[in-house]
Amino acid sequence: MNVASEGGQNDGAAAREEALGAFSHRLAEALGLPAGLPRETVERAAVDPLYLHGLITGRDIPDAMSGLIAQSRGTSLPKWAPRPTPVLVAKAAQALARWAAAGFREVSPATAEARRRACRSCPELRAPSGHPIHRLAGAAGSGVCGLCSCAIEKKAMLPTESCPLQSADDPALNRWGEPLD
Repeated sequence: MNVASEGGQNDGAAAREEALGAFSHRLAEALGLPAGLPRETVERAAVDPLYLHGLITGRDIPDAMSGLIAQSRGTSLPKWAPRPTPVLVAKAAQALARWAAAGFREVSPATAEARRRACRSCPELRAPSGHPIHRLAGAAGSGVCGLCSCAIEKKAMLPTESCPLQSADDPALNRWGEPLD
């Protein structure tokens, strides 16, 4: 193996570790935990939607949290779960942190549906790749934004998220008809 490919592998490993660290930190914040989470818990939460759901819904129940965290210790990831890619994990961690900071609120059903309609008519809409982060976000029935890689069904519900594409009608707005960030 040549030095360039070894460096590339090291860079990839470093990026993965950085993304997992960021996800761990954001997830602990979102769950209201003062300390970090065990690596096994973070890796499982990144690829297993039911496990992550359990963590989020049990965040205010100490026994449930302790049980879920203990459940991940000493176990490997499910065989069906490929390792998450650093970029998607980092983006998911950032979105989760923003949503947690906003109190896990959702936009009104009318706003969410208007956003989904805009996404469904967008030329950047892509079929989901089958990546675990997309499965976790519920992209299978809807689609994924080709610009930000978000599952449109879920992103449209979050008041902390926005469309990254400028409106064709008004350069001050995004395709959702909201002010550009």
